[in-house]
Amino acid sequence: MMTIKKKNLLVIIICLAVFLNNISQLPIFVDLKITSPIAIIGWAVAFLAIVPEVKFRVHSILFPSITLVFCAFFWIVTNNNYFSEINRNFFLSVIIFIMGYSYAPFLDRDSFRRIGLFYIISTVITSISVWYSYLLGTNSLSVAEYAYTPKNSLSQIILTAIILLFVSFIMYRQSHNRKIIYIITILALLFEVFVLFTLRSRATLIGFLLSVTFFLLCKDEGTRTRKYKSIVIVILLILTVTVFVSESFYTIVFDNIIFAGRNPNNLNELSSGRINIISSFPELIKGHWLTGIGNYYFECFPLAELLNNGIIVGLSQILFALLPLIWWANKGRYILCKEYRMIFACVSVVYIINGFFECLAPFGPGAKCSFLWILYGIMSCECEWNRGNYFLIETEK
Repeated sequence: MMTIKKKNLLVIIICLAVFLNNISQLPIFVDLKITSPIAIIGWAVAFLAIVPEVKFRVHSILFPSITLVFCAFFWIVTNNNYFSEINRNFFLSVIIFIMGYSYAPFLDRDSFRRIGLFYIISTVITSISVWYSYLLGTNSLSVAEYAYTPKNSLSQIILTAIILLFVSFIMYRQSHNRKIIYIITILALLFEVFVLFTLRSRATLIGFLLSVTFFLLCKDEGTRTRKYKSIVIVILLILTVTVFVSESFYTIVFDNIIFAGRNPNNLNELSSGRINIISSFPELIKGHWLTGIGNYYFECFPLAELLNNGIIVGLSQILFALLPLIWWANKGRYILCKEYRMIFACVSVVYIINGFFECLAPFGPGAKCSFLWILYGIMSCECEWNRGNYFLIETEK
């Protein structure tokens, strides 16, 4: 039997792993090119800490085995390089999922909130640093490029923090929290939304709009849900009217954010060259449908999988990437706590949608998508073992 002290230690370790994962995007680490080592150190320590208690699900063994066996065989036959970034990030996501599944028995509602708090604090620290280093003192919405190169990775992390802030710490905030904490939370949320839009990662902005749409369409009609739906609708109406009434605001939203200074009449330019990239897929994959062509960076995750690994391994990894969304559709109703049901649904949708615009999402790059896989591991373990923990107890009427 694990002691309370050891359980608390495991919670601290997973919180620190999440913290290191996010602050790895600090400009100083980006400049030194050590973002991946910083993030992986935290997850490696968290994995080693849970090794004595590690648990596996069938698909956490099946899908990596398919990749290893077929890629090894294809490498022998074709001599292609299958030690690709997409495969490395796939295995990292599997490991983080296994960690979430193994840590779940030692977590309760308060532990999960603590993980979320560490995620938010580390994101705010990183956002402030990026804002101070690259955006402060400039008309950040009118410049075409930023010196901060991993803006897409940070944007996805920021979007996750926004979901956590809004759902866990505003909608379902604990009643005993002081008003000053509530005000700080709202200010943090507004600041993160501001930074998200100034970074102008349009794939993530689509995810942001999808998460807002999902929230408005969700069927959880508790008193708090109805209240915040009304608030969001009022804000959206005000912003919509402002966009079409104010010419300067229209320019900011459409020319500087949505079009990002690009020609709106040129779809390829508007999509950052993705039309040309996608149109090259048939020629690249021709004659290589079974084995793929090995290591090749391609800006669309489903097509990148087929191109890198061939139809067998590629489809198996695509299926693994869809498992969080499939699991939520089939078993999400068993997460009786509205708070966690909403967080998991939003995170699953926005991470997977991001994959249509990026090569590595929802697996990477690095541990950028780690929250999806740690959360999927926790939720699937909770429902499978039905431990009656706080995740499965309805707390909001």
